[in-house]
Amino acid sequence: MPTQLGTDSDWAWLSAGTDHGLGLKRDGTLWSWGRGTYNALGHGNTLNVAAPQQVGTDTDWKQIAAKPNYSLAIKTDGSLWSWGYGSTNYPRMVGTDMDWRWISASAGHVIALKDDGSLWTWGDGTYGALGHGNNASTTTLVELGTD
Repeated sequence: MPTQLGTDSDWAWLSAGTDHGLGLKRDGTLWSWGRGTYNALGHGNTLNVAAPQQVGTDTDWKQIAAKPNYSLAIKTDGSLWSWGYGSTNYPRMVGTDMDWRWISASAGHVIALKDDGSLWTWGDGTYGALGHGNNASTTTLVELGTD
């Protein structure tokens, strides 16, 4: 049976990872809760959090993706951020591009869309998951269809 999370009614966007959740409020603040393993919550530690806790003080977040042991987000300026497993314990900007529109991710790879409509991927390429015509993995963003 669904149970309301707290009493706030100003949530704009939610994303559920395996053991943690992310939420964006209408004021652009970012919140996380759940299992803190691998720093997936972005609070600078691996502690579990039983109720939504704000991540930093920024008020310009626009899109989020919670995945197993890591998290991703895009800010209103188009910058892409990540934290957690294999990354950092606080949100950290990925690259220098400021034209990211949308992100989606799985346990092992990320797909990102830019404002110009181009698709970019990184992560585990097993079974061709990155879409580059091979099984190669990469830790850097690669545009789909350019290699």
